Amino acid sequence: MRMLFDTVLLEEIKEESAVVIAGEDKKDTAIGKVLAIGEGQAYGLPAFRPTTVKVGDIVRFLKSGASKVKEDGKELWCSRERDLLYVR
Repeated sequence: MRMLFDTVLLEEIKEESAVVIAGEDKKDTAIGKVLAIGEGQAYGLPAFRPTTVKVGDIVRFLKSGASKVKEDGKELWCSRERDLLYVR
């Protein structure tokens, strides 16, 4: 699967304990493993910003900024890179 622009495909990882960032609703964030990434985002020629996360990275992402998709019977999340909060 090839993602477009700065889109990231994530598989949610269920955790018993998680870090809660101040001012953030824990239900609105999740931990996920990066399964696929796009090449990056063009901001007019010649400006281009490549995607900084890599396949296999574990990240915390905003569920409100992501879309839930079904692929091969799995529930996955499709998010823009800007909706990722941090990489572990």
